[in-house]
Amino acid sequence: MNKYLVVKFGGSVLQDQMSIKKCAESVNNAQLQGFKIVVVVSAIKGVTDKLLSITNAFPNMSSENLDEILSLGEEQSSLLMEKNLKKLGVDAIAITPNSKDWPIITDNKHGDAEPLHIQTQSLILKKIKPRLNQNQTPIICGFIGKTVSGKKTTLGRGGSDTTAVLLANYLNAEVVLVKDTGRIFSGDPKKIKDAIPLSRLDAEEANMLSSGGAKILHNKVFKQKLNNLNIRIVLIDEDITKGGTLITGFSSELEVKISEKPTFLITIIGDLLSKSNNLKLIFSQIANTGIKIISITGDEKATILYLEGDDPSTLNKIHEIIKEKKIGKAVSDFNNLVKITIKGKGLETIPGLIQKITNPLAKQELNIYGIITVHSSINVFVKWIDKEKAKLLIEKEIGL
Repeated sequence: MNKYLVVKFGGSVLQDQMSIKKCAESVNNAQLQGFKIVVVVSAIKGVTDKLLSITNAFPNMSSENLDEILSLGEEQSSLLMEKNLKKLGVDAIAITPNSKDWPIITDNKHGDAEPLHIQTQSLILKKIKPRLNQNQTPIICGFIGKTVSGKKTTLGRGGSDTTAVLLANYLNAEVVLVKDTGRIFSGDPKKIKDAIPLSRLDAEEANMLSSGGAKILHNKVFKQKLNNLNIRIVLIDEDITKGGTLITGFSSELEVKISEKPTFLITIIGDLLSKSNNLKLIFSQIANTGIKIISITGDEKATILYLEGDDPSTLNKIHEIIKEKKIGKAVSDFNNLVKITIKGKGLETIPGLIQKITNPLAKQELNIYGIITVHSSINVFVKWIDKEKAKLLIEKEIGL
């Protein structure tokens, strides 16, 4: 069993002295089970907003000075957590940016700094891991970094989660995020009636939910250099070593993959998308063939189905149903295509990514039969015969 945990307490659970005491007790209970723990803390709820409102009185304040002030909330939390843990007999130490053992090093972009991974990894292994092995409990300020020259920075939205992920990644630990909701649900409980808690998600599913508006993890977390990291989300009243929602598999680098099976697309002229029953008829017809639907796009004039395989009878079956049910005017198809998928963390940070994919293919006169984007991935459809050439061109253009 992995005995290292990085436990992050966010502002939603750090509300007052009683809640801080409860968080400290949960850490102590985990340590009594044999876990070695790094604690990451956000500012107490509302403190950062108050600091921000104070700075509004100084309209010409530099971003560097703003980071200095905003970091005070997390520093306060770390000192309060240290005090509460020591009361319980835990050998705890608050590590702030002013400490000689501060581990999170960033670039100079104040307000939204990016971690410098080589320097950060070195300091985590040199300064933090030895403390854990001596049964000490470091308490690290979340959201805050420090430049190579020693200036304080902040990591932007989701910054405390980023701090926890960096520490866990280089300590080979599991991240535990203690939240007021305590887990991920099948939908936002504030909007969806009878939403149910999920016990497990993979990282790609969690990223898609986050990118689609779910308040799970800030997508900045998914951009970090991750090494098969697990993240657990639990309630403050739960055992922080188990339960909640476990997110697994934070290890996918940027990659380009060719589908193993060929793809074909069928275009149906007619407004199918405006009437759900029309789509139901088409889907049921495709289901009878055993063909897998990869994706569907369209507008008021046409609907395009991307299908896996190369069964020529599917086109006839779809033509038959649109003729009988009068739900379209005509059909056409392209077969012997291939789906090339570009996916991985940091995809959205590559400037002009679509052009980087399409331009080299166009220069080599490789036709593109469709492009579909789904949050952290892009699917491009080209001729099956061109698959290897297209893959190499894309890889070269995006720097793989």
